[in-house]
Amino acid sequence: MNLELSEHALDGCTVVGLHGELDLATAPGLREHLLGVLTGQPPALILDLSGLAFMDSTGLNVLLGAKRHAGLLGIPFALAAPQKIPARVLRITGLNRHFTIYPTAAEAVADAGGRPGSAIATA
Repeated sequence: MNLELSEHALDGCTVVGLHGELDLATAPGLREHLLGVLTGQPPALILDLSGLAFMDSTGLNVLLGAKRHAGLLGIPFALAAPQKIPARVLRITGLNRHFTIYPTAAEAVADAGGRPGSAIATA
């Protein structure tokens, strides 16, 4: 399966939706896309995982790298709506404690309010 990406602005935040599988084959494309998004200095970056059916350790590394890069730029970063398998991977690895994770992208956006330095930056 492939990984399809969607991107839209919502209340000043950039929301990137992931649909499909995030693995060794698809991780490089996501990494490149997220670096491009972060280069544009969005007020906040939210990854909507509601359409992500699978994620492996390669995918986790991309998420960690994006979080780290966003932090260096002072851009709030959050994950939203991880489904069963990705949520389990985050929980088993303990990385759920290193990301700010919201039940929905809308809740992440509402918390960010589209403002730099918002609550989603402090997880």
